[in-house]
Amino acid sequence: MKILRSVEVAAFLSAALVFCGVSHHKARAASYSCEGQAIPNSGRLIGVCTKTVGSFSGVCGRPVYPYSDWQDVVWYVTPWEKSSITIISAHATIVLTGGSPGDRFLGFMIGNSYSPDPVVPYTYTWGKGTDLLTISDGFTFPAGYGMLFPPPSTPAQIKARGWPADYHIDLHLVCTAGINYQGYVVVDYVVNPPGASTIREATKGSATQTPPPAARTAATVSSAASSGARPPVHMIYKSIGTVAAIMPPSNPLPDQGASFLGIRVAPLHAPATLRFRVTANAYADQANEVVLAIFRSGQRPALKVATKPVAANGRVYFNESFDLPDVPADGVGVDVRMGVAKPGSVVINGPSAGAPHVGVPFPTLDVTEAGSP
Repeated sequence: MKILRSVEVAAFLSAALVFCGVSHHKARAASYSCEGQAIPNSGRLIGVCTKTVGSFSGVCGRPVYPYSDWQDVVWYVTPWEKSSITIISAHATIVLTGGSPGDRFLGFMIGNSYSPDPVVPYTYTWGKGTDLLTISDGFTFPAGYGMLFPPPSTPAQIKARGWPADYHIDLHLVCTAGINYQGYVVVDYVVNPPGASTIREATKGSATQTPPPAARTAATVSSAASSGARPPVHMIYKSIGTVAAIMPPSNPLPDQGASFLGIRVAPLHAPATLRFRVTANAYADQANEVVLAIFRSGQRPALKVATKPVAANGRVYFNESFDLPDVPADGVGVDVRMGVAKPGSVVINGPSAGAPHVGVPFPTLDVTEAGSP
């Protein structure tokens, strides 16, 4: 499994960002459920669960898990609620103890393999000597926004992905080798209604994203609030993604191709028409046909399908728009997928070596509500 270690120096909102259409302060009820337990409302954030999802300890520089892509992962947790959840904040506290005099460093990121990555971007601290070196940091999404995390998968689904574990939240740690560490992770979240749709079900053969260490960026979402109107959403995919999954040009299915952009979004004034615009690029070493398909999450037929032939050592661009009418108050999930019509591969933001190609516009997903500025 390839885990994205993505960093945005500016405020980072993940590709799986959810617009809930309301603030975190929900209408008051007698109680709500966290892990099957009824929690009485007592003046806190209504409907929000708080969970210390894990604690961990070890020695810096010593791998915890025997997987090549997990060398800096020191802790993870798989889904714990029966329904999907929307993460609204996450926080970690980590302490280094012992070590010899001299400079020491400590940094971490909290990731979400479903979204993918990160819930909390990398944050660092430095210190000297043998005193305790502590880092305590997190990220809270703007009011009304959050990050999806799915319910548990079946053993067959996990096996089909070829991963060593189910979808998971994990902590990546970098620190001075040989020094002891210990810490814990806390997550605030809202339990979604049973059966609520999630962004996508990843399958083996999805896009492999391998950004270089100096440019580890994935899809970024930004929104601009405006009074009385639904904030527009602007997503940017900045990674290099190799796509080798087959997707037929006619009647593609929602589990074909590779997902690289997706969001669940709710209108401010339901029912409403949401306007979507998707741009993308694809580079090919060998001639092929590139298929771009946009689905209502997990549903067929596709909302939009576009195909373009690509020459060897060539690049094609997509610019597709469509309106989705009658979107209800609980919103709609949209999944943008790319595939190839015949065996071979294409590279989003390619060629594949090095940083994304200079001068190539990154893929984007824009969502606005009809009638909004």
